[in-house]
Amino acid sequence: MRDDARRPEGAAGKQPVTLRIPEPLLAWVEAAARDTGRSVRAVVCELIEDLRGMHGLPRPVVELLHADTEALGLDARRYVQHLLLRRFELVKRRGPGFDASAKRATRERQQLTRWR
Repeated sequence: MRDDARRPEGAAGKQPVTLRIPEPLLAWVEAAARDTGRSVRAVVCELIEDLRGMHGLPRPVVELLHADTEALGLDARRYVQHLLLRRFELVKRRGPGFDASAKRATRERQQLTRWR
């Protein structure tokens, strides 16, 4: 019998991983799983994939952001911190939700669609 024939459906190409994480972090992941009705495994995989794939943005956007990350000499974690700090500066200056207008949201959706 082939190895993948014994694996549960959907497990092909996946490897088990065991790790120790601090209790507060595990509690946060478990709460996220509970709140979204998903498994802890699904939440952890999504978090990793989000970091790796720039949160599901279109490929041209991801490629440009990866180039920016490299040009700045940052790793993925530091790059996200950099972006969040830039957003913080804007929110501090203009106020929370300053760009939440329906017109802007529609334009941003159109821009995202254009990149796909």
